[in-house]
Parts: sequence; structure tokens; C-alpha cells
Amino acid sequence: MEPVLKKGRLIFHLKPYYSHPMKFKILSVLLLCYTSSFAQSQIHSHNDYQQTVPFWEAYAHGATSIETDVFLKDGKLFVAHEEQSIQPNKTLEQLYLYPIMQVFEYHVMEAREIQWMIDIKSEAKTTLQAIIKALKPYQSNFYPNNPNGVKLIISGNRPDFKNYNDYPNHIFFDWQSDEIPTDLSKIAMLSLDFANYSVWNGKGKIVTRENIALKEIIEKAKNRRLPIRFWNNPDSKSGWYALDQLGVDYIGTDQPAKAEAYFKNLKRNTVQIPCGVTRYQPTYQSDNANKPIKNVVLIIGDGMGQAQISSATIFCPDMILNQFKSIGFSKTNSANDYTTDSAAGGTAIAMGEKTNNRAVGVDVDYKAQPNLVEILSKEGFKTAILTTDEITGATPADFYAHVRDRGMKDEIAQDLIQSDLDFFMGGDRRFFRENGFNEALEEKGFTVVDTITNLSQSANKIAFFAGENSLPYIREGRGDLLPKATSFALDYLKDDSFFMMIEGAQIDNFGHLNDLKGVAEETIDLDHTIQKAIQFADENGETLVIVTADHETGGLTLPHGQLHDHELEGDFSTHDHTGVMVPVFAYGPSSSTFQGVYENNEIFHKILQALKIQNQ
Repeated sequence: MEPVLKKGRLIFHLKPYYSHPMKFKILSVLLLCYTSSFAQSQIHSHNDYQQTVPFWEAYAHGATSIETDVFLKDGKLFVAHEEQSIQPNKTLEQLYLYPIMQVFEYHVMEAREIQWMIDIKSEAKTTLQAIIKALKPYQSNFYPNNPNGVKLIISGNRPDFKNYNDYPNHIFFDWQSDEIPTDLSKIAMLSLDFANYSVWNGKGKIVTRENIALKEIIEKAKNRRLPIRFWNNPDSKSGWYALDQLGVDYIGTDQPAKAEAYFKNLKRNTVQIPCGVTRYQPTYQSDNANKPIKNVVLIIGDGMGQAQISSATIFCPDMILNQFKSIGFSKTNSANDYTTDSAAGGTAIAMGEKTNNRAVGVDVDYKAQPNLVEILSKEGFKTAILTTDEITGATPADFYAHVRDRGMKDEIAQDLIQSDLDFFMGGDRRFFRENGFNEALEEKGFTVVDTITNLSQSANKIAFFAGENSLPYIREGRGDLLPKATSFALDYLKDDSFFMMIEGAQIDNFGHLNDLKGVAEETIDLDHTIQKAIQFADENGETLVIVTADHETGGLTLPHGQLHDHELEGDFSTHDHTGVMVPVFAYGPSSSTFQGVYENNEIFHKILQALKIQNQ
């Protein structure tokens, strides 16, 4: 066998040393030096010989412990679960000893230690003697003959404990009783039946008394510096998580590839985030009051579904979103797809009709229809848009532009220049500067600024380009720019009736990236922004605040968390949008109008209904 280096990766072409129903002629296996990326537990490939590619599959997916059942029959060592399933070509040497030799020969093992557990199924003494004989040509690959070698552990049928020291120094043993002996010089592992401690099947949580029993035996093993594993443990994500949290050293699984993927992402998707702001308690004096509405603040968390809100709630339990009383649900499907994009999702809210994906401010026939900014401007409202995206991004564009495709950036920019907006904030500083659009904005009466310190309450109209492209993420130092800009815009417009759309765009970005920490950070920032709107609504008494999303992104679920530690694990099912319903929150006069379950385009009609404005 010769390794081949391709694009920095070592590819092994293995000799066809066994027959398989698929009749492999040559098997190519990618081997990457792997370091465990999860908290404490390691993967034990249980019944490894039942994998499609024994040894290599477990090794390539980060398993540091590999288990093999062995029978001695007619003087040969066969790998099998029971004697009747023995196959002539599946020998211990072919499936394990030879591959282990290859690992050392081609130096792909320095990055991690590995142990090999041989579970003897036939008579203990004669089988172990046969194993020792078979190991002789390979002894240099085993610990302690090689300090970095494989640690061999004999399990299953074993000789008497009193005879352990009669065996060579590279032979260690598995202990399978909670009565741990004093002399551990030849014992490498404590293996116990999970069913003796718990009946938990991996669903829900382990009951308290069983959890205590498990913790006690794990602590006992750790006090003796003896690694512990269980067999018969639940072999699922919940099972793996629970055992990892308990501190089990080796987690047995028949799914090493899936376990490796789970643990690889566990650290990334288990986060702790400070809340970072003093919470505001709404007065509710104007909430759902039967009184005229002077102002509307519509806040859209792009990609913000129920799980995204829940992910932020564990870090900020008293989020302002958790204090709304009027809550509904919006169906986000577009006109031509179960799963909407931001263009169609935002357009439905902005103009009251569902449209096709990628369409901005036009109906299914691609004809322009009036949006909330245009309708309310004619009714004497001042209007504003704030976003952490590019100002020509799909969601903000839905409220001022009319194009058949969200990618028509030049046309969208021209529509912005011609729009009725009095204030906008977003990215695209470079695009507008390099294409001469700033001059056109100034001709339309806008004061163009690029920092929040340059904002002026005396300006007639304001174009605030807060980023060269989109705005930086919170983790990149954006700070509290969106809440501050919101406070400025509310103060800037307060002397007139106004409509304001605010978008927290980058919840969606991190949903696409399957980055739970980013999702929570951006959702918390949007909640800080919502707080500014609620404070204004309480002071003003005539302001309706609506918070929703255009769609959910990432298919986020939250399987586990630690409330006392403010720690959360997330799991994503996709890197794209989903079609699940999203919540709609409302606060202020006529807020109950937004309760119930309805199509996303109904939000447009409910806003006009609350304002008592007829759409002509």
C-alpha cells in the first residue's frame, strides 16, 4: 500500500484483504489526524467489525477506542459477534492487525492515542494465548513497547484476576464490576452495564435517583484514575450528550460517524453569552388601548423564528420580547414556494400581497404595487428604514423598491433615491459612493453621513451609510449601533406621525452559517433595539410596535441547555430558510389586532386597519 498526497490530504489505497457483498476491489479511505473537539468524552466504536469498513471507518471519524469481538476456531482468530456468523476472510489480522501496522508505517497516528479492546467470545486462556502469538510480529505498535502505541485491552472472557500479571506487559484488561481492586497495574478500563444503573432510553431526562447512581460510580472511577465506559447505553444524540455531561470517558456507539459529527459541532453549538443590558419593564398603559395611533414601528428579525428567540432567552430571561401580551403567528410561504426568501417574505408584509421568490415590491405578474412607505407618506406620515444589511438588501428594498429580482441592485438604488423616505440607515456606502448615487441623494434633499456622530436632528432628510457593504456583526464590533440609531430616528421623527421599519438582518446570516452563538448575539441586539421602541411607545402613548420575521433560517432546534449556567446547545437541520410559522408580537394601541394565526401579507392589512386607513 502506498499513500498518495492529494490537495494536502493523505489518501490510502488499501489492499483488498477481505471480501464484501459490494465486492470492493480497492477501498479509498481518507485519514485525517484528529483531535477530539468536545468537552471530555471520547468515542468508543462498539462492535466495530460490523461497520462497513472495520477499523478505518472508526479511526477516520475520530474514535479513540475500538472494540472487536473475537473467536478462536480451528487455531485461527476470527472477528464475529457469534460463532455461526464467522466468515473465513474476516480474521483478526486482516481486519485489525494489518491496518494498525499501516497507521504506524505511514505516520498518521501522532495526533492522538488509541486503545483497542478485544472482547474474547471463546474460551479465555487459549484464545488469549492465540492473541499474544498473533501480536508478536506487531509488538512494536503496542503500548508500552511503543510509548505512542495502541493500548490493547482484553475484555469479555478473561483469565482470573490473580493471573493478570502473568501476561506480557502490552496486555491490559477490562474490569467489569463496581468493586474496583486495589492493584490497577494491569487494568486499563472500567466497563459496566448501563442497565444496572438506569432504565433511561435516551428520551427526556435521566431520573434523579438514577442520575445520582451514575454520578457515584463515575466519581468512584475517576478517584481511582480509571477510565469508564458503559455498554447498553442509549445510542443517540441525547444519550451521547447525557453521558458527556456526566463525565463518562468513553461513549460507546454503533454510529461512530454520526457521533463524531455530533461531538465535532457540540462545542461550536454550545454557547454562553452575557445579556449586556438592563431590562426595561413596560408600563402597558397604552397596550391594546382603544385610542388613535400616531406612529407605527415595524421590526423584522430576518430569519428569527421561535427557536432563535428561545436561544436568546436563556441568556436574557427577561428579554423585552418575553413581555409582550399580544402574540400571533404568521405563515411565511411565498406565492410560488412553500419556503420563502427574504424578498417575497418582506414584500408580503410591505405591500399586502404574496409574491414569487426574489421579487421585490411587485405582485405575481411583476407589476408594482404600493407599499406601506408609499401609502403612509401620502397620508402625511414621515417614513424611515433602518437595517444591519445593505440598504439595497431584499428586506429594506421591499419597502421602497419595485423590481422583479432582488439582484437588480442599480435599479433598487434608483428607487431608493426616488422614494418618499425621510431617514434611512444601512450598508452600501461603497456602492453608492463609487456609482455617484450620493450626489443624486443630495439633490433629493438628503444629508449623507457615514457615522452616527454626524447625525443631526436639524437635517431635512438623512441617508446614513453605516457600513461599506453590510454592517459589521456584533462580534466584529458593531456594538449598540442599531439601538442607538433607533433612538435617534425615533427622536428625529417624533414631532410628526411616522412609520419606521427596522431590520435585524444578521440573525439570518448566522442561521445560514449554522452558528448558534451568532444567532443569539444578533437576536439579543435586536431585543435591545425593540426595548428602545417600547420605551418610546410608553412615553408617547400613541405608538404601535410590531415585531416579527420574514421567515425562519436554519431549522434551529434547542435539544439541551443548562439554565443555571446559562448554557445552550443548538442543532440545525438546514443551511437555508424553512417554511415554519414565525411569531408576531404587538404592543400599543390595537395590539390585539395581531393575535391569531394568519398569512404574512395580513400584517400589512392589520397595520392599515389599526391606523383606520383604507388602501385605495
